[in-house]
Amino acid sequence: MAKEKELKEKTKNKSKSKLKVKSINKEIVDVEDDKDITKIKDYVENGKVRKTTKENKNGEEKALFIKRLIAFCIDMVIISFIASLLSMPFIDSKAITELQDKQFSSYEKYSKQEINYEEYLIEFSDISYKLAREEGIVSIITILLVIVYFVVYQLKNNGQTFGKKLMKIKIISDDGELNTNQMIFRTFITDYLLLYIISFVFMLFLPKSNYYSCVAIFSGLQFIVLVVSCFMIMFREDGRGVQDVLCKTRVINVSE
Repeated sequence: MAKEKELKEKTKNKSKSKLKVKSINKEIVDVEDDKDITKIKDYVENGKVRKTTKENKNGEEKALFIKRLIAFCIDMVIISFIASLLSMPFIDSKAITELQDKQFSSYEKYSKQEINYEEYLIEFSDISYKLAREEGIVSIITILLVIVYFVVYQLKNNGQTFGKKLMKIKIISDDGELNTNQMIFRTFITDYLLLYIISFVFMLFLPKSNYYSCVAIFSGLQFIVLVVSCFMIMFREDGRGVQDVLCKTRVINVSE
């Protein structure tokens, strides 16, 4: 009789355990004994089952790298197209075309070994400097557009550019609301704003012999930052890139 009572008590305890788990999870979970409850503590917190998807504690799902990349490409195409349209009346298209042809011709001579690497580099640097001078107005317009589009428009549009809106992603801040400083620093790091400004300043103040090498160094650094950021977005659990970590921001999926 004592054994039967023990068995009945055990069955009651099991059913109670199941009911407790059901009330926490709102899901049916089989629990063999009281020890099994401790096994699911790692999956249950504050009455909610932890999700195994890539969501943070607020239920915000991080934006996939591919979506961020497509949005970035769309935005850069928009910037380039508008900058070209706005600068058309102010540039000498014929002179620019001639310089681009000279640049291509110089490369052809080097590939055919008609000139050595040093001669090619000097010639290429000289043409690049002249091109930069001819396209100075394009640089100014591009810098202004990048600031207006990636900083002002994105702030006013709840952390979304046109590309991000199409991809249904947006930038959010760890501190609540996005601010101007966050958007400026993000734009410096990943949207080429700093590189555009530095290249323009170098074109104005550096001698042409040093222009190309200095711009090439900063372009290389920008490329390294972008590559590191890409790997961070792909492999970090929270999907943050360099710009997100430094600016305390995140890029998440949204419904619209």
